Amino acid sequence: MFAKAGANVITFHPEASRHVDRTLSLIREQGCQAGLVFNPATPLDWMDHVMDKIDVVLLMSVNPGFGGQAFIPAVLHKLADARARIDRYTQSTGRQILLEIDGGVKVDNIGSIAAAGADTFVAGSAIFGAKDYRATIAAMRAAVGNAQVEARRARDDDERPRGVEQHNNADNDGRSSDSEQSFKHYDGANNDHQYDEHRGPEHPSCDRPFLGGRAIGGF
Repeated sequence: MFAKAGANVITFHPEASRHVDRTLSLIREQGCQAGLVFNPATPLDWMDHVMDKIDVVLLMSVNPGFGGQAFIPAVLHKLADARARIDRYTQSTGRQILLEIDGGVKVDNIGSIAAAGADTFVAGSAIFGAKDYRATIAAMRAAVGNAQVEARRARDDDERPRGVEQHNNADNDGRSSDSEQSFKHYDGANNDHQYDEHRGPEHPSCDRPFLGGRAIGGF
């Protein structure tokens, strides 16, 4: 029904199906991308044996029922766990899976959510309850961009061999080096991260782009 109506991505809660693998296959047979949705207390184990049929993993960071609920902080640990599982799978297969978060996403927490591993974001009341939609979305994009840059820096520091000193970020003529220029502060307005309406700065742990258009506000 949803596929015939024009949906191209269909997700469901694994508790709602007796045969998760079969349901994912049926969705994909309709030409749609398929995904699993996990409530805050639902374990991630459901996804482990159907990774080849999943295109998106959606973590609920509130208990479904009504809008305007507060983000459940414990979901950050679950998000990091999901990120690790997806990255291991992607590393072994080359296949990308989106990691989405829904519930209580706001300007003041979207950065930490991105740092934990989310690359797709759903925001409802945080945007539609704001006086200025554009400013709120821009602030969210900036927070996500900054969090991803910091995560990339931390990853690079971890990968740098011990005892190797980091070169000065400025060249002899006083200009910033190329490596420094690639980590400019993201303010939602410049194009250093190749950001546009539908593709955002890439996630620090993979080559998949952050889907800004779908992620924030559904515009």
